[in-house]
Amino acid sequence: MQLRASATDGRIQRALLIAVAVVCVISMGSSAAASESQVPTEGGVATLQDCFVQKKRLMAVVLVDESASLKGYGVRAATDPDNERVGALDSVLDTLSQLVTTGGTSLDVDVLVAGFGEEYLPATDWVTVNETDTPELAGVAEGFRDRNKAIDTDYVLALQGAQDALDQRAAATSAAGEACRLMVILSDGEYSLGTRTDRKPYAESVSLTSLKGQREAVQIGLKELCRPGGLADQLRSTETVTLGMGLQLKKDIHPDAELENVAPVDFFNALAMGQGGGFSCGNPDSGKFGAVVTADDFGEIVIKIFCMIQHCVLSDPLTVDRTVESIVVQTVLATPDGKLEVTDPTGRVEAVPLSKETSFSVLGGQARVRPQSAKLATLTIDFDQAGDAQVGQWTLAAAKDSGVGLVAAVNSNLSLELPDGQSGPSASPAG
Repeated sequence: MQLRASATDGRIQRALLIAVAVVCVISMGSSAAASESQVPTEGGVATLQDCFVQKKRLMAVVLVDESASLKGYGVRAATDPDNERVGALDSVLDTLSQLVTTGGTSLDVDVLVAGFGEEYLPATDWVTVNETDTPELAGVAEGFRDRNKAIDTDYVLALQGAQDALDQRAAATSAAGEACRLMVILSDGEYSLGTRTDRKPYAESVSLTSLKGQREAVQIGLKELCRPGGLADQLRSTETVTLGMGLQLKKDIHPDAELENVAPVDFFNALAMGQGGGFSCGNPDSGKFGAVVTADDFGEIVIKIFCMIQHCVLSDPLTVDRTVESIVVQTVLATPDGKLEVTDPTGRVEAVPLSKETSFSVLGGQARVRPQSAKLATLTIDFDQAGDAQVGQWTLAAAKDSGVGLVAAVNSNLSLELPDGQSGPSASPAG
């Protein structure tokens, strides 16, 4: 089947999106083994996808751990020695931006980034991602590299802050229609309170000058979070999806841990999904509003959301006419050295490495690669509308022996003219 991009009813179609879902094919000697992506597809992921497809509006609060446990202290090993949260945050923000900047359907994405340690501390105001650039988000992730000195990891104040921010934004933007609500948490799952003379607002009767008092305050906070109708359930009652991104989540409990009897990994999973190990946080059947993912998972999730909204179809070679201003390719890599082959209408093939930022010329335009993480990268081709060199058939495919297999999908904001004269998408989303 050949797909042709063209103008319809006099309206210029501006962008051609090739959203790439993953079907990994990795060479192993003389044979090949195929492995499918392990990105979660149920629970909070499915809820978020279904909501955004319906409402096309998203409010997202991204919470970033600022505690000293990230760099380690005393006899406690660092939980984020390589500052992975910085790259993860950058990838999350970049991926959310891609929802708005690479398609023709009107999508609204509002983002607020906040740190949490001893308190909930916004790093940005609410930022509406636009179609060109969003300077308010530039450098935000890098600013967290040295924000790892807080003596607490206070999830109660963090979730209260996120809940209030989402409620206030919903009220302020109600005229624009109801929005999906998302909370992303980057943390090591270690609920802890340090030694101090002041007290927590949810445990005002408890002194924090000793480990005994700190443990007592944490237990009070745990009830505030996880009791029936507590903070976790309150967020779920507003259909807020929680996506947890864990930083070296530990399976054992440190002897001096303020949170007793619950391993960090179990607490973190329960906070997001309702249950972790044998620990429950709120309604144990509330998993439809949570998931634990990686930053790379998040990229794939958003690509699939976009594909669902734009009614992506499986692509064959593409015939591009002068109405197409750009091609945007979002890729998920099976290996770091993955390459994408771009074949222009003359048959010239360009093998494009996806692991480093680069720019190069193509027939009738310019192309650039922007890596988003070790697994995600974006290739953009901008065409010169003054000429017609780009007109003709283009092919995008994984380079041979690159260790990457892929399925491409076409954004239906273009009119897709099929050989039988019928137009419009006719296949299910890629992925």
